[in-house]
Amino acid sequence: MKMSNFETRRRYDRVKNMRARLITAHALLPSLPTLILGVLALIFYGSFLVHRIDLTIADLGRHLQNGRLAVEQHTIPATNFYSYTEPDYPVTTHHWASGLLFFLAWKAGGFTGTHLLFIAISLATLAIVFGMAATAAGSGPATLVTALAVPLLAERTEIRPEAISYLFAVVFFLLLTRFERTRDWRWLAVLPLVQALWVNMHIYFFLGPVLIAIFFAASLFVQPLDRKHTIVLAYTALATAVASLLNPFFLKGALAPFTIFENYGYRIAENQPVWFVETIMQNPNFTIFKILFGVLIASFIVRVWMRGKEREMLPLAAIGIMISVLGWMATRNFALFGFFFVILVASNIAACAGPWLAARRKTLAVTGGVILTLIMVPALFGQWQKYFPHWKEPGLGLEQGSGDAAAFFRAHGLQGPLFNNYDIGGYLIWHLYPQEKVFVDNRPEAYPAAFFAEHYIPLQERDDAWQKALAQWQFNAIFFSHRDATPWAQQFLIARVQDPAWAPVYADSGTIIFLRRNEQNNDVIDRFEMPQSAFRIIKQ
Repeated sequence: MKMSNFETRRRYDRVKNMRARLITAHALLPSLPTLILGVLALIFYGSFLVHRIDLTIADLGRHLQNGRLAVEQHTIPATNFYSYTEPDYPVTTHHWASGLLFFLAWKAGGFTGTHLLFIAISLATLAIVFGMAATAAGSGPATLVTALAVPLLAERTEIRPEAISYLFAVVFFLLLTRFERTRDWRWLAVLPLVQALWVNMHIYFFLGPVLIAIFFAASLFVQPLDRKHTIVLAYTALATAVASLLNPFFLKGALAPFTIFENYGYRIAENQPVWFVETIMQNPNFTIFKILFGVLIASFIVRVWMRGKEREMLPLAAIGIMISVLGWMATRNFALFGFFFVILVASNIAACAGPWLAARRKTLAVTGGVILTLIMVPALFGQWQKYFPHWKEPGLGLEQGSGDAAAFFRAHGLQGPLFNNYDIGGYLIWHLYPQEKVFVDNRPEAYPAAFFAEHYIPLQERDDAWQKALAQWQFNAIFFSHRDATPWAQQFLIARVQDPAWAPVYADSGTIIFLRRNEQNNDVIDRFEMPQSAFRIIKQ
């Protein structure tokens, strides 16, 4: 039977479209060298991620307790009920869904399960980043640029919700660049859905709308103006902004990134700028960040010099400025800078030397693999990690003995009210809530700024403030992380060791417990009191 011209054309178009889809799918598959080098890069990064969790100074305990409350009591904290000092103070728990995710992983596999989930999220982020860099510049240059950035990525290896922000930020960038190349709006349709998850998982959700806004602003500079392209970005930005309202705190939750520092009464090192933190602690990443910042700037300068002002470079330059400012202003942003550094530098290398790279793709891949292997082998034996302050004992799950202090407290029927320091608050919330509530925990925004200035710090610095607080809150026990390096914490610990009204009854590598000398505690003190000779003052 003879087909009409119309039917013939339809069949031809159908075959052509199918062939195009197959070609696209094939293009998305990595080549064998890219796959091998990508796996090596992930192993290198993973060698920094596989270290045991020190729960005594981590936020993780509180996140897990948030998840437990969500599952067992269908509750999301809206007040600071973990604390007995400020139980009615309003809080915006903007990361509640991360706690839920971490808790479900804990239910499935304990702390090892939660740790594996965090590693999987982190490696997935780098896999996407490496894939984008390799697509742009080839696997060899992508490998070298990634190797440079891994130490910065390893700055943030504690299990925190921010790992999800890195993943979602990279996904946003990936889909926006795909839309730029294909003009297919369907790449953007998923972004509001991702945003609806992101706003409930970490406070960096504002990066999603910011990335869209950058691409939208760049589209306005194209002449002649592509109205359809610009309108699609505008609608996506609007839909993503609306998706930010899909959280338990509605507008307050959506605005949390812009209001959190209005009441932030405790200074945290990771929120401070590089030029300040490097004066109070040593960390090779301060130097590495400065070097990579210089490399990033140089790559854009060379690109402009060789290619002129390209429209494609506008959003990349804006993102480069944004991540650089974030990195300089707070060391907690080093990892975010590192991920985007890999993508941006690889893109600039490709723009400047595309034909040269293509002609030497295999040679560069071998060179990149050899260099990465030479760098990676010492890391597999912990030789690089020992220079970084955040590195702990290698392994998965908790550090050995991490729960011993809390177990001692429960086993001997000890009771509060507790005085504890800032760092250990999350640990106590996980192990002792709801039987015991904390004096403070590591959420400055969950307490009035005056609480830190008028109570928490002075009572550690001055005996009169301590006696006043003792009369007000009737502390029965002190549960403290003795690695707290703040001057007031060290001064307080020395004073309590020398205070006859208090007896140290437990100490390990990170924690110390004091009991008030009274009838309630006499039996435990008689059995476990540590002599003053067990302590020594290294620096006063």
